[in-house]
Formats: sequence, C-alpha cells, structure tokens
Amino acid sequence: MCIRDRPKLMEQLDNQIVKTHAERLCYLDTGVVYMLKSKKVEELKQLTTLLKRKSETLNFISEKLRPYIVARGEQINGEKEVVEDPVQYISKLVELKKEMDMLMTEAFVGIEQFLKVNDLAFQDIMDSFEMAPRFMAEYNDHLMRIGLRGKEAEAEGMIENVFGLFKLLKAKDVFTERNKELYAMRLLQHTSISDQAEESLISKLKVELGAQHVAKYIQMNVDMKNSREGIENFKKKDHGGVIQGVELLVKVLTSGLWGNMQNVVCKLPDD
Repeated sequence: MCIRDRPKLMEQLDNQIVKTHAERLCYLDTGVVYMLKSKKVEELKQLTTLLKRKSETLNFISEKLRPYIVARGEQINGEKEVVEDPVQYISKLVELKKEMDMLMTEAFVGIEQFLKVNDLAFQDIMDSFEMAPRFMAEYNDHLMRIGLRGKEAEAEGMIENVFGLFKLLKAKDVFTERNKELYAMRLLQHTSISDQAEESLISKLKVELGAQHVAKYIQMNVDMKNSREGIENFKKKDHGGVIQGVELLVKVLTSGLWGNMQNVVCKLPDD
C-alpha cells in the first residue's frame, strides 16, 4: 500500500467500523447509560476516543448524557426534606456538579460539545425548581455565617463550587436580590466569619454581573465604615458616648440601598 493512500483507507475504515456501529455501541444495555451509572470512567473515555474519530457520532453520547444528568438532578428536586432546606439542596447540587465536571475532564476529555451538554443539563435542573436561585443565596449566607468556620483553607474552593452553578442560573435577578438582603443583614448584625471570603464573593459577583451591581455592596461597606467612625468620634467626647446611662449606637445608611427596612417609632419616656 502506498503511504499516500493511508488517509483514504483510514477514512473508509472509520466509516465502516466507527460510523456504522456508533449508535449501537451507545444504545446497548452496556452502553453509555450503564457506564455512567456504574462510573466506568475508563470505558467512557475509550468510547469517546473511538467516536471522536468521526466527530458527528459524538451526538449519540450527548443524546444519552443530558437526560442522565437531568434525571440525577430530578432525584434531588424530588426529595421532600432536601427541597425544604437550602443548605441540603445546594450541597447536593454542588456534589452532583463536581461529579459531572470530573467526568467531563476524565471520561469526556474536555470536549466542548459535552461541556455544553453538562451546562444545559444543570440549567434544566435549576429551572425546574423555582426556589433554586433563592436557595443559592441562602446557601452563600450559610457559608459566610457558619459553613466556612474552621475551613479557611477550603473557603475559596467552596465559594467557587457555588459560583459554578450560579453561572448557569437563568433567574440571576432573584438570586441577587436575596443575596443583597442577606449581605446587608450580615453587615448590620456582624455575623460574617471571614472578611476575605466576603471579598472573594463580591469579586466573583463583579465578574459575573458587572461593576454597577457590586457598587451597591461597596457602598454598604462605606456606610458601615462611616457609622463606625462616627460612633468612635462620639465616644471621644466628655460623656464617653454614654448619656444618662444610655449608650448610643447609630448606623447611618444610604437610603434605598439596604432593602426594605421597617421603620420603628422610638418613644422616649416623659421624664
């Protein structure tokens, strides 16, 4: 055989062997779904490498992959206790995403087609549960108040795991509104356990949503800083910040920035 004929021969072999049998290989009882359920990573990689020789046959894997991921997500959406608890729900979704991302790298060798399928599947999962955006914000709040305690070295990775889901979220406006409310409460109540983690969260929001969105968070911090300095200056006066046995603590907040704050009427005694 002339070496110049080799490409043509290989093309014919791929057509006869790969293209002809690809669909049957993927749809067998021991095909793609079985390999996914059984975590046959090496076998999936071998199948992907084979079908990549005729790229159009990769669609047969995609046709099985997206429904499989969505079905796994629907199992989470169908667990009564889980869908009533933001921390449980997002934790399970994060673990599923990590598992699928591992497959994208190790089994499906980072092929763009499968990465898109993975993203679309998680969009389907979160779209089918209307509380997902709100739960994601509440999960972030849990991390900032409790979840990151003693896990400083893991903090960046834990935040990044959530943002891996956030990037795929369609109803980002629902998330951002709830997230801003919870951030405001953490500032006012001093319940955040890591300023560095909060800065990382804001930085990631800036990348995804733009500087205009993050400006609100920055102004909140300015309000808190100015209020803190105002009280410190007030305490330097002769009364030391305590008047007739009452210590005055005031926070001056930018109107319209901190959400729907309830107006409370302060009634002082007549004497």
